[in-house]
Amino acid sequence: MFKLITFLAVLLTINAQSGKLRVHVFYESLCPDSMNFVSRHLVPQIDAFNDVIEVVLVPFGKSKHLGGGSFTCQHGSAECKLNRIMSCALTQINDQQAAVKYVGCQMVWGADRSGRQCVDEHGLDWAAVEQCYATEVGAELQIGAENEQKRILPNGYPSFVPTIVYNEQYDKGLQDASLKNFAGVMCSLLGPGVGPCV
Repeated sequence: MFKLITFLAVLLTINAQSGKLRVHVFYESLCPDSMNFVSRHLVPQIDAFNDVIEVVLVPFGKSKHLGGGSFTCQHGSAECKLNRIMSCALTQINDQQAAVKYVGCQMVWGADRSGRQCVDEHGLDWAAVEQCYATEVGAELQIGAENEQKRILPNGYPSFVPTIVYNEQYDKGLQDASLKNFAGVMCSLLGPGVGPCV
């Protein structure tokens, strides 16, 4: 229960440090467009921008809570399982770069769809992830992800996945541009001389 509360606090609390750009990434674990964004934009930029952004990773996308611990997902039950596995694994990571790199490991073609390989490669506790997944904790993490989407996104759900939101304000123009030039969008919002921005 402590990990659930900690994860939700991290997910829902705005960073107290001023000047950081808050970047929500709403994605799906088996979505080709999500994989493309994570592997071609987010992971390659995290080291350069780490000190000036706060990334909030939300593995949910077009999933829907059906009640109890049941969900339906755009890419089927395997995606529901992996979204939940990723939510559970992310509760063990307190470092933003490490969290992004873990998600990057899992979001490549050919990655182990059980989720175990990337959990092990990133030094996380697989037994704890499995326990989280198999209990109401995993379901509550996914409900928390859905609630975060409802709080920030128009109509509560993304029209396209992944959806990238800056400072909790959805902007379709920034969303579309982020899929092509993530670093450029961040620099346009941060301004010259902030982090790697010139």
